[in-house]
Amino acid sequence: MTSLEERSALEPMEQLKQKALVYVRERLCESGGFCFYRLEEPNGSDTCYAIEILSLLNRPFRDELTSTFLKNIQDNKGGFESIYWAYYSLKGLRLMGQSPAFSPVPYIKKHLKHYRVAHASSATQLRRINFLTDLRALFEINFNPGLKDEIIQFILSFLNNDGGFGNPASTLLETADAVSVLQKLDYPASTLPTTEFLKSCEDPVHGFLNIPAMAPSFMEHLHAGIVTASLSGYVPRYPRACLAFIQACQNETGGFSRASNGLPTFQDTYYAVHALSLLEKMQASILAGS
Repeated sequence: MTSLEERSALEPMEQLKQKALVYVRERLCESGGFCFYRLEEPNGSDTCYAIEILSLLNRPFRDELTSTFLKNIQDNKGGFESIYWAYYSLKGLRLMGQSPAFSPVPYIKKHLKHYRVAHASSATQLRRINFLTDLRALFEINFNPGLKDEIIQFILSFLNNDGGFGNPASTLLETADAVSVLQKLDYPASTLPTTEFLKSCEDPVHGFLNIPAMAPSFMEHLHAGIVTASLSGYVPRYPRACLAFIQACQNETGGFSRASNGLPTFQDTYYAVHALSLLEKMQASILAGS
C-alpha cells in the first residue's frame, strides 16, 4: 500500500461523490449562482464548476435565478470580459439546457482567429485554446479548414522530445490541455508519443506528478494525468494511489482541496469528481476486457 493509502482505508468512489454532492448543494446562493465560501457572492467560475459537478453526478440542475446570473455575465453586444468568463457562462448555461441572451458565435469566432497571445506562457495559451475549442464544439461552429490546421500545428509546436507538451519544458497540465484540444480537432491522439511522458509522470504515492520526479503533487496534476490517460487510451499503473490521493483531499464538508488539509474549492472538487468518473470508466473497461 502507498503511504497515502495507509492513512485510512479507501472509501468507495460512490461514497466520495455523494459527499461532494452535499458540498455543492449547500453552496447555492439565494440570488442564484454558487459561492464556495457560502456568502451571497456568486461568481462564474464557482457556478460553472458546480453545475459540471452536478452533471457528472447525474443530478441535472435547473434554476432560473442561476440561469439569469450566468446570462448577465455576457454584455449586450454578445461579448465577455475574457475567454474564461465566456466559458463559465456559456458552459454553465448549456449544461442547464439554456441559451445566452445574445449569440456568442461572433465572439467565439473572433477569438479563435486570434488564438495566439503575444508574450503569454504556453500554459495560458493552451488553456485558452482548450476553452475556445470546447465552446466551438458546444455551439457547433464550423471551422475554416485552414484555421483548424493552423491551430493544430500551433499546438504541435509545443510537443517536446519527451512526448509531453510545454515551453520551455513539458508539464502534465499543458500536456492535458494540448491533447484535449487535438482530440476536439479530430487529430488522432494515438499517433502522439504522449504515453511515454505520461508514464514518466506516474508516481506510486501521488498517482501523477506535474513534472517527472518533482513532488509534491496537487489535485490539478492528478486530474491532468487521468484526463491525458483517458484520451490516450492508457491505463494508469497506480489507480489505488490516485484514489487514495483524491480521498485524502476531501474534508468534512464533502469538498476537495488541492492537497490534504487544504481549503476545498469548486474547481478542485470538479477536478476530483471528474477524475473519479474517468477512473470508474477505465475500471469498467478493464473488467469488460478481462
